[in-house]
Amino acid sequence: MAKREEVKAVFRQPGLKRRFKALCAQMETDMSSVIETLVTEWCDRVEQEQKEPPLKKQEGNES
Repeated sequence: MAKREEVKAVFRQPGLKRRFKALCAQMETDMSSVIETLVTEWCDRVEQEQKEPPLKKQEGNES
């Protein structure tokens, strides 16, 4: 079984951790699971964007 790494989240916005913890409790989930899901989704999105070729400017449409 793989050992889970412990990572501490830093909440810079006052009250954000309290709100997050309360909402997780309401949804009957834990903060770690939500953070892991969000980070995974973000990484997948950024990696996908990096694979896509940049959009070419269309002639006559230079804004």
